Amino acid sequence: MRITSTTENRPGARHAAWRTALLGAAIAVGTVASAQVLFNETFTGGTSSEGFTVDQEVGTCGWVFNNPGSRTITGASFDADFAIFDSDNCGSAGGDATASLLSPTFDASTAGNYLLSFSQQYRYCCSSVATVDVWDGSVWNNVYTLPASASVGYPGSALPYSVNITAATGGSSAAQVRFRYN
Repeated sequence: MRITSTTENRPGARHAAWRTALLGAAIAVGTVASAQVLFNETFTGGTSSEGFTVDQEVGTCGWVFNNPGSRTITGASFDADFAIFDSDNCGSAGGDATASLLSPTFDASTAGNYLLSFSQQYRYCCSSVATVDVWDGSVWNNVYTLPASASVGYPGSALPYSVNITAATGGSSAAQVRFRYN
């Protein structure tokens, strides 16, 4: 996962790009050309090097960085290192589960555009819901919800997606992104 900052044709333009994955909602993110990296999360070695945390709200099945179900995820920006929420691997004993993968905070108070770009692979099952939200210092603002009753990029290659999160950050000096699976 990577957050980057770049200036394009106008002063203050910014881009945020992330690389992560969730199966159930497999999300991976590529890089932005000509960008200054604010932080780069690779999940190498099954850990978060940049301070990503897991908020386990319900149940015991949650986000992990070591792909315990040995899933093969292909497509742009995917390699062997990613975060994954694999409810299938937890099995029926995993029961209901809700967990969020939280980025470290980042400063979005500088004027510009903040874009979140990622590739995704999501296998819909059992009334699951996967969302991407942005913290503006007061509330979580939804910027993307995976479709109800439909898989995305599964069983094929991951599909790219980009969303402008400038308004969702609210210009917060402590903005944050969460990938949430229920």
